[in-house]
Amino acid sequence: MYDVEERIIWCKKNSFKICIYGLGKLGGNNGAMLLLYFDLVADYVCDADPQKLLCWSHNYTEAISREVLLNSNERVLVFVFVGLGIVDEVKGDLQNNKNLIVITVGELCNSYTVLQRYLKLNLKSSRKIAEPKVNLLAKRANASKVKIAVFTCIVGDYDDYIEPIKIEEDCDYYLITDKKKDSFSRFHNLNIISISDVINCDGMTYVDQNRYCKMHGYKLFEDYDYSLYLDGNIRIIGSVRKLLDYIGDCGLIMFEHRFAKNPYSDLVYTSLIGKITREDSIDIADFFLKKGIGVNEGYAECGVMLYENANIKMRTIMNEWFELYSNGLVKRDQIYLPLATGKFGVSMRDIIGIPEAMRNQLFQIMTRHGKNERA
Repeated sequence: MYDVEERIIWCKKNSFKICIYGLGKLGGNNGAMLLLYFDLVADYVCDADPQKLLCWSHNYTEAISREVLLNSNERVLVFVFVGLGIVDEVKGDLQNNKNLIVITVGELCNSYTVLQRYLKLNLKSSRKIAEPKVNLLAKRANASKVKIAVFTCIVGDYDDYIEPIKIEEDCDYYLITDKKKDSFSRFHNLNIISISDVINCDGMTYVDQNRYCKMHGYKLFEDYDYSLYLDGNIRIIGSVRKLLDYIGDCGLIMFEHRFAKNPYSDLVYTSLIGKITREDSIDIADFFLKKGIGVNEGYAECGVMLYENANIKMRTIMNEWFELYSNGLVKRDQIYLPLATGKFGVSMRDIIGIPEAMRNQLFQIMTRHGKNERA
């Protein structure tokens, strides 16, 4: 069953036990509350860290080890409350036991029940799904001749530069950084740009410096036909020129978000991990709903962004996006993109056009982001 609510109803009817997996900030602080939205109380709690189980002291809930859960003969509905970086691995391990049905925190955040209860939303007023233009994926006839500036921005020791495995002709590779050029002398295909030559950094966080570069590549590389932004933890392993086949009339293309279906579910998750208060997430969600942002319009993952530098519509969206991000309550850039595209009549479905299969064909996530401030 695909729908979270349907899976929960089915498990209730079939007398499944309930387990919270993950006793960190997500599960330990929020798991019981989210389960109550579905009139559920956990029978078990579980964590890979035995110390967290030893500290568990709720009389009505039994703490069980990961090994016990993985080998359980009971039918158990497991709610997984771990970070998005490891959730797929944990889910896969649990699903090897056919007695377990698994629902992740990301799936919970996407469910109508959680969106309505946590954010106090009336989703009936949200807009219907928008369809992409028919000729959105028209292939560029002269794609082999265009030049692409491939760039990333790493400031404040957030990530280490990751050299591409695949180097292509008519692609030039740039790093915008606050480090000295000598630090990167071993990378022979890399051009270094000092962040201080791009923007006055006084009063700007490292996050804001990165976001400025990310959203203004068309200004920084105006001599190129296209700019391709990559987060600092992403390695190129295939031909990025293949992305040119999918960019549409608005001149901007990204992957669809792997976990969040809309800004509302991202607001819930951001609040659950403590990056924004629940009160602020409710206020932002209410503002988005009044602007007509629906829950089924699509949502972008902004770690890989290809844009056509001369495209006026793209430039307008980028400028509006940075303005919304700069003045927003939460420093999570993808949350504001639907507002920016919607203002100029562009559907998010026109933006999230990179086929999911290309994620692993072209790119590899090497490490988690560092501890410095960045969403």
